[in-house]
Amino acid sequence: MAESALVAEYMKIRRYVLSLALKAKDKSVQIPTTIELSKKFGVSRQTVGKAMKELTQDGYIIGKPGIGSFTNPKRLETATTPCTARLPVVGVIISDGMLIHLDEYHANNLSAVLKAIPEIPAYIRLLNLTSSNPEIILKDIRNEQLDALLWISPRTFHEPVIKELASSHFPLVLHTGYSFGSVSSVEFDFEKAGYDCAKRLIGDGKTGIVFLGDTPPWNAPANGIRRAFREAEIPLNEKLFLPRTGEMLNQFRTLLNFGFPVQAVYNAVYLYTEIRDILEETSQDCLLIGSHLSTRHDPGFRGIVLQLDFERLAKEEMRILRTLLAEPQTPPETVRIPITCSVQS
Repeated sequence: MAESALVAEYMKIRRYVLSLALKAKDKSVQIPTTIELSKKFGVSRQTVGKAMKELTQDGYIIGKPGIGSFTNPKRLETATTPCTARLPVVGVIISDGMLIHLDEYHANNLSAVLKAIPEIPAYIRLLNLTSSNPEIILKDIRNEQLDALLWISPRTFHEPVIKELASSHFPLVLHTGYSFGSVSSVEFDFEKAGYDCAKRLIGDGKTGIVFLGDTPPWNAPANGIRRAFREAEIPLNEKLFLPRTGEMLNQFRTLLNFGFPVQAVYNAVYLYTEIRDILEETSQDCLLIGSHLSTRHDPGFRGIVLQLDFERLAKEEMRILRTLLAEPQTPPETVRIPITCSVQS
């Protein structure tokens, strides 16, 4: 097994034992045996032994000969303040839980969550997943002994995990563009943003709109644009709506080279630099539409800026988590955060 995998398994066991201690508060509870932990996590006894040895050396575990190992509540008192030692633990998973780095969108999202978590209040634990297998993911989440979970941008293959957690009334909130059924979620209202932008463009006589990213979960604005055109009873050229594929930018370049009447480009995929370069390359002068994350680095930007309020998003996520922690069987709700659209010229 690779060294990184061994470290990951070791940390799972360490977190599991420390979570037992935190949940026990001021009581000393017995820890499963090395054999039991080895079976539970599917790792060697040597890996379990290493984790247990270090926890004992750090004072979190007390060994009682002939009886077993127990958590040491007095050690926790020196590691955390009495008030925080009794807080719930909220896990956070981003995307598939295996990202090497965070893009600007998810970095802003996580930053807002870290600022808002005191509103519950709670501990926060960032989870790294080691598999795309739903059964393993579910097992790993449960072994973390979380009190609640915020899952930011889960993938479609996570649906069995999400549905299983929801069916057991585990406090769970999603931030996603996908629909996972009866699960609480907080989303930016991209559909309404697309609608508002299209209404503005139609009013200005601009109906040649290219949409980049017409694939779930990025296509919510495209649905809003379509709604605005239907209401205005104006034909919409669907050839200008390009799905997110490896060929999307080349298809965009081809549209421009073939002379399609393009007056605005809705960038739903955060590829601002690449899109701007293609427009310059093809000598196209049209409006760009994109989030402030994409446009704020360009002082010469001309178009419609979508302002994403990550702080409001995080506050709503914390509000729902706080409610679910108090009453796990609270009916699920979906909150859509408005997006402000402003013209910059």
